[in-house]
Amino acid sequence: MQIRFVTVDVFTDRKFGGNQLAVVPQAAALTSEQMQSIAAEFNFAETTFVLPPQDASHTAEVRIFTPRSELPFAGHPNIGTAYVLATDSEGYPRALPDPILFEEKAGLVRLSLMRQGASVVGARLALVGLLASLRPAPDLKLHLRIAQGVDMGRPSLLEASAEKKNGKLVGLLIGGRCVPMMRGTLEV
Repeated sequence: MQIRFVTVDVFTDRKFGGNQLAVVPQAAALTSEQMQSIAAEFNFAETTFVLPPQDASHTAEVRIFTPRSELPFAGHPNIGTAYVLATDSEGYPRALPDPILFEEKAGLVRLSLMRQGASVVGARLALVGLLASLRPAPDLKLHLRIAQGVDMGRPSLLEASAEKKNGKLVGLLIGGRCVPMMRGTLEV
C-alpha cells in the first residue's frame, strides 16, 4: 500500500529551522500499529495522521505519534497539520473551514489559518495564557514573540497573545509560520 506524506518545518520562515513534523494527510487505511511504526521510521519529535472526523461538523481526526508512543495533544503538530491541509490539495482535497476543528485524544482543538495575501503561511492555536493570568491587572492584552531552538541550530519563532478582561482570560493564541520541506510516498 502507498501512503502520501508531507514534512514541514513549524514555527519558522526558513528551511532547516523550527520544529520538524511529518504529516500523513490520508491515514484512514492505517492501523495504530502502522502509524506507530511510521512515526518511528521518520524519527521526528512528532508525526501526525489525518483521518475523517467522527463528527461531520469537524474538520478531521488527528492522531499524534512520537517515535515511541501516541500523544493526546501537542502544539506544533497541530500548527503544521493545519498548514499542510490548507496547502496540499492533493493530500486533502476539501476546502478548510474557519475555524478548523481537529478531534484529538485530548478533545477538540480549534485553529485558524495565518494568511499573507492569498497564501497560507501558518496557523494559530488556542493555548497560551499563563503569563496573562499571573499579571495582576484585571484588563490587559499581552503579545509575545518567543524564540526557541537557537542553540540546537533549528531556530523557531512563536507568536503568542492573550487577552484578559475583568480578571478572566478571554482570548489565547499561539501560532507560527511553516515551511514545506518534503513530499513523498511511503510503502507500507
